Amino acid sequence: MPNHPKSLSLVEQLQAEALDRSVPTEDLLRKAKVVAAKLDLPDFLAWIEKELGGYDAGDAVPSYRVVSGEVRGWNLCVANRRLRQNQ
Repeated sequence: MPNHPKSLSLVEQLQAEALDRSVPTEDLLRKAKVVAAKLDLPDFLAWIEKELGGYDAGDAVPSYRVVSGEVRGWNLCVANRRLRQNQ
């Protein structure tokens, strides 16, 4: 984590670290949680807690957390059986 002069406020530290690619996102979220609590930002605090701890089954999940895909695989047992049948 970068060293900051003592004169920087917590918000200024967070801003500087957000621009530093070497600072892990989880560290940024922890610092943002402190800022949200100090500034009494309950919605922001709730979002940070979900990002850090995970979303519950009934929670509305942000669109950037939703992924879709198609599971594909190769079943070697079936492929082997087909090869033998064609010989």
